[in-house]
Amino acid sequence: MPDTNPEGPSPEERLLRWQILLILLEWFLSQ
Repeated sequence: MPDTNPEGPSPEERLLRWQILLILLEWFLSQ
């Protein structure tokens, strides 16, 4: 798998991943 983005995910991508993780965590805890 070629590394087309050596600097890693963009700040927007990291923010989106954190938002998804937080939503999943809140959903899991509310069950």
